[in-house]
Amino acid sequence: MSTQTHAADHSAVDAIGEAVSPDADLQSRRELEIATWLLVGVAMLVVFIAVLVWLFGLPVLGIVGLIATVLVFAILTAYAAGF
Repeated sequence: MSTQTHAADHSAVDAIGEAVSPDADLQSRRELEIATWLLVGVAMLVVFIAVLVWLFGLPVLGIVGLIATVLVFAILTAYAAGF
């Protein structure tokens, strides 16, 4: 695998990074890529949930809320335990 990446990959990361973070010069390239992937992942999750609600109705939104509550509780419990 080469260490070179395509210019198109960098331009997308740069565009999102510059729009989200005005202090992009102070961040490392890896931090910018991680932030970009997190934002894209959250956007995809929102679209996925919207499609589920469109297909199955509002009860799906309640189920998603319960799952999110359990997930946040697990994350906070792990944080409190020192992980």
